[in-house]
Amino acid sequence: MAAVSGPMPIVDDSRRADALPRPDTYDIELAARAVKVHCAVKQWPDGERCLNCGWPHPCVTYRWGRKILVADGWTEREIAALDSRTGVWS
Repeated sequence: MAAVSGPMPIVDDSRRADALPRPDTYDIELAARAVKVHCAVKQWPDGERCLNCGWPHPCVTYRWGRKILVADGWTEREIAALDSRTGVWS
């Protein structure tokens, strides 16, 4: 597979979470994993970056996962608790 070069493509993820159908168990598990893995790292000179993919945080995957969890009724505290790193780079 060839490497993609150039600017990051624009992704329209503007649908509000309350406009989404209620997610099923598989979607919720996948979304929770996405939010946990695509957390922010604050030490970059140009601001927060995704720990997993390196794109500006919140990356597309994090936004998708968060939107699914909000549609399922998760609170901000529950979503924030998914970031269980013990340090910045763990």
